[in-house]
Amino acid sequence: MTDRKKPSPLTWLLMAAAVALSVPLVLGFLGGLHPAFDSFAHLRAHIAVLMGIAALPLFFTAMWREAAMILLLAVSAFATTLGVTQGFLSGAASARAATNGQTRYSLLQLNLRYNNPDPAEVLRLVAREKPDIITLQEVSAEWEPRLKLLEASYPYRQHCRKSPYAWGVDIFSRRPFAEGSQSGCAADGIMAFARFDLGGAPVSIVALHLSWPWPFKQPKQIGLVLPHLARLENPLLIAGDFNAAPWSHAVRQIEAASGTRHISEIGPSWLHWALPAGLIRHIGLPIDQVLASSGIDIANIATLAPVGSDHLPVRLDFSVPQPAREKDDGTRTVMN
Repeated sequence: MTDRKKPSPLTWLLMAAAVALSVPLVLGFLGGLHPAFDSFAHLRAHIAVLMGIAALPLFFTAMWREAAMILLLAVSAFATTLGVTQGFLSGAASARAATNGQTRYSLLQLNLRYNNPDPAEVLRLVAREKPDIITLQEVSAEWEPRLKLLEASYPYRQHCRKSPYAWGVDIFSRRPFAEGSQSGCAADGIMAFARFDLGGAPVSIVALHLSWPWPFKQPKQIGLVLPHLARLENPLLIAGDFNAAPWSHAVRQIEAASGTRHISEIGPSWLHWALPAGLIRHIGLPIDQVLASSGIDIANIATLAPVGSDHLPVRLDFSVPQPAREKDDGTRTVMN
């Protein structure tokens, strides 16, 4: 007679796969020790799902106890990627009803994709959404003639790039620059910053494009931008393609330096261009971020329909408290 309780080779294979997946999953929580570990963190949700899938068949084998432990680890790790949990663990900002009487503004964030096959769709998106402020990444030389068309409606612009042939970042605004404020570029052109007057309330805006995680240039770039972010005045909005998940150590570093918190409801926003854009919201990576400081009231944030890029557009609706005005007590001084 054969021992039915004896694990089969397939059972051992599934167990080995689940255990192997647990290694990068756990290392991803140690991103503060080394950027290599943080590279695993960006894939946390995907690794957790694969671990759970590998564990499920084990419940029908002699290794069901081990399967329960593996599934518990996978579910716990996946839970840290959910918006509600991020708000509890890291204080992430979330949308809430705007205060009555406050003017609502909008920001559109998009990585254009330097070789976007349908650039006209991006212009149609801007015409349709009519945002007050636009932050853009991968602004290549091919995009310049098309972006010039925006300048009639968005006359206030801060453009940054390291060289004429490098990808750039951009901020376009309908609203004027705040009086006496400074705008400029930082960190070899991957960061643009400006301060705009939103109905009398000055707000700092940053467009940021970080490279891929370790072993690529992202850790070095973060070191370059942190001092500049620390000097910016609140209220502050940072929008861009971070190439980093919101729960990663990379994003936490930027939050700490700038006094901001990421907004947790964006969700998956990128998928390789060779895959259908319709899958982004289901299996994509959440690497496009918007960070907000105190003084910014978030009304709504959501990804929009694809526009030819491998990134989804992100629209933010927000308001800012207006500066207090001196009350007129009605008294007058009469000179005799």
